[in-house]
Amino acid sequence: MRYFKLFFSIILVISIMLSFPSCSKESRDGSENIYVYDETKLVLPQEFSRVIDMCVIKSGELRIAVTNSCNDVSIFDSSDNGNSWDLVCDVSKSLDLNEDSYTNIILSDENHFFCESCENIKNNEDVFTSEKKYYYFNNNENTIVKINLDDIKSDDFVEEYDDIISNQNIDIRNGITSGSFTQDGNLLISDYLGKGYLFDTTSWKKISEYEISEEMNQVEDICNYEDYTIAVSYAGSLFYDYLNGNISDESKLEENITDVISDALKITTISGNYLFIRNGVLYFFNSCGLYKYSENEWEKINECNGTFIGKTGTRVTSFSVFDENKYYVCVTDTITNNSEIYTYSKTKLDRSKNTLTIWSLKESTAIERAINVYKSLNNSMTVNYEIGTGEDGAITVKDAISNLNTKLLANDGPDIIMLDQISIDTYINNEYLLDISDVIKELTESDKLFDNLANAYNKNGKIYAIPSRFAIMIVEGDKKTVENASNISSLISYAEQLKSDNSKVSVFEEDNFEYVAEYMYNASVSTLINNGEINRSAIKKFCSDIQKLHTIYNNPNVLFEESIDNVFVGTDYYSLADDSLQIGTDYVSSYGYQFSGINALRKYNNDYNYALMNSSAGNIYLPMNIAGINSNSSNKEMAKEFIRTLLSENVQTLAENDGAEPVNKVAFKSDLNGDYNIDMGSLKLKSLTDDEKSKLIALTESLDTPVNRDITIKNTIFEQLESCFNGSILLDEAEENIINKLELYLNE
Repeated sequence: MRYFKLFFSIILVISIMLSFPSCSKESRDGSENIYVYDETKLVLPQEFSRVIDMCVIKSGELRIAVTNSCNDVSIFDSSDNGNSWDLVCDVSKSLDLNEDSYTNIILSDENHFFCESCENIKNNEDVFTSEKKYYYFNNNENTIVKINLDDIKSDDFVEEYDDIISNQNIDIRNGITSGSFTQDGNLLISDYLGKGYLFDTTSWKKISEYEISEEMNQVEDICNYEDYTIAVSYAGSLFYDYLNGNISDESKLEENITDVISDALKITTISGNYLFIRNGVLYFFNSCGLYKYSENEWEKINECNGTFIGKTGTRVTSFSVFDENKYYVCVTDTITNNSEIYTYSKTKLDRSKNTLTIWSLKESTAIERAINVYKSLNNSMTVNYEIGTGEDGAITVKDAISNLNTKLLANDGPDIIMLDQISIDTYINNEYLLDISDVIKELTESDKLFDNLANAYNKNGKIYAIPSRFAIMIVEGDKKTVENASNISSLISYAEQLKSDNSKVSVFEEDNFEYVAEYMYNASVSTLINNGEINRSAIKKFCSDIQKLHTIYNNPNVLFEESIDNVFVGTDYYSLADDSLQIGTDYVSSYGYQFSGINALRKYNNDYNYALMNSSAGNIYLPMNIAGINSNSSNKEMAKEFIRTLLSENVQTLAENDGAEPVNKVAFKSDLNGDYNIDMGSLKLKSLTDDEKSKLIALTESLDTPVNRDITIKNTIFEQLESCFNGSILLDEAEENIINKLELYLNE
């Protein structure tokens, strides 16, 4: 059974809306001046398409090592952001390299560089099996050098690189994956398995070695800073004494980098981790942004943004810094192998330009990525992303909503409003939201969106908002359990029966009363309030049902915390599988992955089943990243363009999904088509069949009732129930308080 626990712990992680680090949206100099980083795309030297390495040299020029389709390698300098390039060295001609060669270059900020060359390369496998030759260039004079790297066992290599090598018995010739020159002119490199080496560039003797931990394996960058050698990878960072190779005790510097690496993994995998030394200052870059280390502290200079953020199939492959006001990022297409270089220059915000303001109650990484794509497509627009509760969460939800309403009344509101946790009906009735039917019609008629989800907020033929993502709610257990999932009253009555039959068996997830109660609320809220009208009897029935649920949990102390995060505690599948848990209440945020696991469990246990959580209001679903346009926006057309960007296939297929499925059909189907064939011992996961995919598409198309996400309604109900369950008031008093408070709120 340990395989169940392992697999579904992974599903649990996927089901949780990840908490991302705060990103500075703009920088100030202590006055009212606001600065942003403008993006400029550089033009590579003619006929060259891939960048091997790049570096800002001490004289200030950008130096790049590039290659073309014929594998010719040259080095160029530019002092004018790529408007012109000066040839520094024709490497291929100097070394008489043939077209079948593969060349790796490590540039320095002075007039020397290191070259690794492999001959007769026909495919990726040849790079790892061919003989390597090494050259050192100094003032364009090259010398053949011999460096000794450890031999690699084929098994170790295959374990790290998986299917690159078809024949596991083939000899692997060790080589270089990353490297840099140190401040004293020596060469630091890491090999295929992540081991680090320091070589003297005069004698080419090995000065020291750096053993990389198994967790680090493939090192992405390695450099020398003061007395330390720093190695970083997607798994973290390690710091070594520069000369003897021992792991150092400089924990503060290391821990901060490791935290940023961990945060970046939650955001995206398109960006690696890169180090750079400029004028004695250490810089670090990844998908969280650019950081500078000074006075024993890390300072975030700029959040990671740019055209490359929205492109699928690209990866950051090089990074360099001029100073904290200007830096370069190189991205390479993983299919075509073509590179693009972008420079980011700090400039004062020009308020005369069109400014599009986007507001959300809490920070959303998915929205940030959509903003980056939008900015890349609309260079003339400045985008301001406002977080209602503040980047540090210091503003209460109530105050944040009040501040937004005040701005809307004063015709000073944001252009785009992300309506999660907001009273959408109230905003429609108060005419705060623009009819975006033209945009939605354009996208649905071209079959890009699910019609039913796109029309979620259609009032009298007009559409005022659209969820860009969604999750469904299912009940899991044996067949009799799912038969009782027609509504929460029948489900809780069935749970009471199970509890009385065997009080020692967990009916719902242990220690998760508040979570299950919120699940029941989401399943019921559409029947409690409809079109602004309170259903008094439905509210009383709901309160009675939650009291029964409280009794099933043996009347625990209750604390319903105000939460604006989409945090969904995943079902304990391990307990469902071994029958120690009777009823699973779950949110499905990844159809392809979760239903592959659910199908595997059904094959393992014939009595195991699932069903969509039903409601008398209809087939419910949880809408997320709900976007609307301020009806008084002065940038309505540009705001509509942002909605198109938010709903585009490119943005919707990004990994940063805030724990939900995309409403874009192509992006949605890409999840269904994912490769989920995983052998976990006793549990065999299989990718979805065509028939299973068709049924899930049909299920999605049957969804017709979005859950009311108004946080004020939810808080009002649970505040009173908390007082009831903790003994302050009786149930009938809680019910009356809820009805009275909701009537007052809805009539405001």
